[in-house]
Amino acid sequence: MVGSNRYIISLIFLLTSIVGKTQIKKFEVAGVYGYHFATNTIYKTGASLNGPIKGIELGIGKSGIGNANYQEIYGAQKAMLNFRFIELNNKDTFGYAFSLLPSIHLPLSISKNQALRVKVSYGLTFNTQQFNKETNFDNRAISSPLNFGLDLGLDWELRIAKRQYLYLSPGIFHISNGSFKMPNGGINLVYLKAGFGLNQGLANSDLKKHSYSLDKKLWNYWIYGFATHREFNYFANLDRFWVFGLNQNLTYQINHLYAIGLGADLHYDATQSLTNADGKRVYQVKEHEKYLFAIGLSQQFTLGKIFLPVGVYTYLVPLSFIKEPVYIRFGLGYHFTKHWFVGSFFKGTVNNKGQLKSDFMEWSLGYRF
Repeated sequence: MVGSNRYIISLIFLLTSIVGKTQIKKFEVAGVYGYHFATNTIYKTGASLNGPIKGIELGIGKSGIGNANYQEIYGAQKAMLNFRFIELNNKDTFGYAFSLLPSIHLPLSISKNQALRVKVSYGLTFNTQQFNKETNFDNRAISSPLNFGLDLGLDWELRIAKRQYLYLSPGIFHISNGSFKMPNGGINLVYLKAGFGLNQGLANSDLKKHSYSLDKKLWNYWIYGFATHREFNYFANLDRFWVFGLNQNLTYQINHLYAIGLGADLHYDATQSLTNADGKRVYQVKEHEKYLFAIGLSQQFTLGKIFLPVGVYTYLVPLSFIKEPVYIRFGLGYHFTKHWFVGSFFKGTVNNKGQLKSDFMEWSLGYRF
């Protein structure tokens, strides 16, 4: 777990450095209000643990990041380092969440008076309440104090004075430990953030239009191997085992930012066989049940050397014991050379209730042709 946390931190530093290499020009403060969709119910009564949440967020950063070539493509992109404090519902069960969230905001529409951007954040979250068999059994969402957090949403700014603006930001926020320690149902929040910002001067780079178009459309083939170590189930039935896999993608580069195509997964993983058989232990999983094949929609968003894959997959082989065949993969990758990359990618199954259930984090090494 310690080594994995170091890897998460190193990837977050890649985002944080985008802010750190530039002069801080934006200061923001906002209230956060939303709703927690709990992954489990109260054990004794079956009552819902859903409920409203509230908090506050502070942010520092700037718009118009990167060198001239970067700005020609991505325009007045915004980078922020956000400090978020959330009071979760049922405080005795879920407690508080303190998050450090570097974020990148991709411009959709920019003018002197307003800006609309897509926001992607990936960071660390400290949760004050964790699962405890004796004292906090109903918190089967989080079992470790340090977790990763993924935040996706929109960001709209409205300028009210030369250096002042109001902003709204709806989004979804997922907190999980990636099944390094069970239980790990994860925390899923839908929220609206409303706040006030100060912009220390307005440069031409803050208003620059983006130009994602390519002179020539490209096909890319990229492949990576991944491995992770996970825990599964609870208490006396707790199992620990390794998961390995190979992911391949053939994508069409529509523009500098976005590519779409097909992906294929090969897994060596006992999770699915264990999930759909109550009381089954990992040593009882037959070898052929660990070999899984899936295909899906593969998408990639590219920000210079950083990229964010988003895929939706379904298992094809075998199907006999898989009751929840659809899963989602997303995360953060970094090209340390033109072709080689590393990544930290989250895999989550969509359960029968339509909720995203944490499976594990993939630690990956890959190559792009």
